[in-house]
Amino acid sequence: MAYVPKSKYKILYTPGGELLYKGSIMPYVGDYIKLSNGFYYAGKDILNTRTELIKPKKIPKGFSHSVMQSKYNKLKPKKFDFLGKVKRIESTKPTPILKDYEKGYIKRYFVKRNNEALGYFEIGKKTYNSLKKRKGEHDHNLYSIGFIEWSLMGDVVKTNKNILDVKEKQFPNVSLLFPILNEFSKERKAKHNIKGRLYPNGEEIPTNLPPAYGLPKKANQYCQNCRFREKTKCNSWKAEIKTG
Repeated sequence: MAYVPKSKYKILYTPGGELLYKGSIMPYVGDYIKLSNGFYYAGKDILNTRTELIKPKKIPKGFSHSVMQSKYNKLKPKKFDFLGKVKRIESTKPTPILKDYEKGYIKRYFVKRNNEALGYFEIGKKTYNSLKKRKGEHDHNLYSIGFIEWSLMGDVVKTNKNILDVKEKQFPNVSLLFPILNEFSKERKAKHNIKGRLYPNGEEIPTNLPPAYGLPKKANQYCQNCRFREKTKCNSWKAEIKTG
């Protein structure tokens, strides 16, 4: 479909009982596009209008009492019953807490509608787990799920860009869901002033490193595996660290 001005269409949602798939008695549930010329299409991507919907001449008064819906119910009773019970997935954006900043990252969960190229939106951990375990609370057949570990500290723009580049291989266009690469980031100011800690060789451990900073369980490991290490500096706590 060619470019369509926003004034010529609306993105709406139907819980059922309003629209059917064209050429079928199967009811449609979900987001849909309504054009000013009276045509309807599944989804909300105006550039993807391959699935046409129709509006029955007589709109059923109830989802379960429609003649067409009753026919569909008889043909696909299990699927009909399932779709009648599932809840709509709500978009949710996380709010990092102190513990997340101490870790340096937060997990962000998302879903993608399988019938839309750009059907991404962010969800909460509870919804993610429900879909992953196929609990039946939501239509798990309609969505693909994923998550990313979103960097909160250090060079977040570079880190999150790299994270999204990798995730794009599995979820094309997912970067469009996270356009602000430094979202939630805030420069951490050292709040610690812990004195008296020494390395085995007698050198003083920088006072602004957190209480969790200490000797590794494995010899000569130190901070080498930490995502915030850059040579001999910690980008998270802005302090000199040991690398060996």
